[in-house]
Amino acid sequence: MSTTYSDATAYPYPVLSRLHEIGGKPNRQSILRTLQELTANAASVDSVYGLHGHVFLTMTPTTYQALNDGTAFVPPLVPDPNPAIVAGSAAVVAESVRQHSVDTKAYTLMRHVQNTLRKMLLDSGDEIYWRRMRQHTILYSGRTVRELLDHMESTYGSFTEAERREVTARLDVPWEGGPLETVIQQIEEASDAFGSTGGALTEVQQRDKLYDLVQASNLMPEACQRWRMRPEVDKTWTDACKHFQQYANDRDEVQTSSGAGFHANHVEIALAANADALASLHDQMANLGVANTNQAATILDLTTRLAASTANHRAYRDGVNRTGHIPRSNNNRASNNNRGGGSDQRNQRSGATSGIRGPMYCWTHGSCAHHSSECENRNDGHQTTATMSNRMSGSNLRCP
Repeated sequence: MSTTYSDATAYPYPVLSRLHEIGGKPNRQSILRTLQELTANAASVDSVYGLHGHVFLTMTPTTYQALNDGTAFVPPLVPDPNPAIVAGSAAVVAESVRQHSVDTKAYTLMRHVQNTLRKMLLDSGDEIYWRRMRQHTILYSGRTVRELLDHMESTYGSFTEAERREVTARLDVPWEGGPLETVIQQIEEASDAFGSTGGALTEVQQRDKLYDLVQASNLMPEACQRWRMRPEVDKTWTDACKHFQQYANDRDEVQTSSGAGFHANHVEIALAANADALASLHDQMANLGVANTNQAATILDLTTRLAASTANHRAYRDGVNRTGHIPRSNNNRASNNNRGGGSDQRNQRSGATSGIRGPMYCWTHGSCAHHSSECENRNDGHQTTATMSNRMSGSNLRCP
């Protein structure tokens, strides 16, 4: 269905791509993109003036003539307000009226399309880049779409060396196994870019570039071999696209089928790996249970020994508290009976009978078998730092 001039949103590109980035300037690539979108909009509205709708509003006369089977576009005259009645029969008069109506509608439609496309184009770039085309009284209303495009192309559309290198680099991007359509597209876009400067790639160049990229990928050697065996007459750009696309589609189908098998094998392997992992975890849990049992027995033994040591310590402490003497074990007696004992051992024996106490001091118990910081039965206000030389008002029991 063709677009009507009264429904601007029905155009393929209601809003055109920007002619420039924010803070930047238009360039050949952006102008070409905008021109393509604008031409697609013009082609969507049927016209009685030629093929392909109203593309004569956006194309140069030469480009349109080549597209329109060699027929140039002749701008129509503004229809008279009233039909020119040709004398004759009623049928002749009726035909004059009908033709006038057709001419008026076609011209009015062309004007509406022109106005719509002009507004789209002006909106695609900042006003500063159009200002030279603005007329004093009617501003841009007197400018055609083609005049605005000519201004943009002549002022900002030069094909710079940097853009040429960028287009060439995009043309030579290697194919690494993705959709072959992307390779075909990059060749066509590069050809369009070069074509905007009058140096478009020929079909032979496009064809050879497609072959070169496919061959360099080494992904479809059979397709390349069969292409080389073709007669030269069957090696057009269209033939190349169709030939290599068929092989690419077959390649994708084979990969998809093998991928499905790989997926099933992968799932089976994953399940087996999970089973092994679960078995390993089970063994580790069992080993951990044995280790915990051993650790529990060890802890119980240590707890028992600790309780016995604590009871012995308390008994030792209570004996000191009752008698004020340090209880001597059999080992101590044996040591005292040892004739090789030193003066410390003799002092210990004499101290036990003469009332001379040892050097230890406790704030609560006075001179005893433990220091103040070691006391486990403390009176209120107990000072843990009290010593024999600094009793801090503590007990003087058995102290010299």
